[in-house]
Amino acid sequence: PPWVALAVRPKPGVWEYVRVNVDELAVEQLTVSQYLSFKEMLVYGRDIDPYVLELDLEPFNASFPFLTRPSSIGNGVQFLNRHLSSRLFRDPESMQ
Repeated sequence: PPWVALAVRPKPGVWEYVRVNVDELAVEQLTVSQYLSFKEMLVYGRDIDPYVLELDLEPFNASFPFLTRPSSIGNGVQFLNRHLSSRLFRDPESMQ
C-alpha cells in the first residue's frame, strides 16, 4: 500500500513517528526502529537484513539531567556546568 512516514515534533526534544496510508487516510503510530526501517527501505528499494545490531543506550540517560524548557536549547554546556557545579558543592563525595 502507498504509505507516507512522518516524523512529527510536537515540542522541542520530543519526536513522534507516524505512518499514513494515502488511499485510506489511516494513521498508525510507528516506533523509532520501524520509522528508520521504512526510510532505509525507500533508499535501498528492498527490506534490509532484520538481524541488524541495535544498541539501546537509554539506561545511561536515567540519571543524566536534561533540558526541559525550550528557551534552554543551545545552552546545553552552560546547563551541564551549572548542574555539575551545584552537585559538587552539595555533595563533594558524589564526584569521585
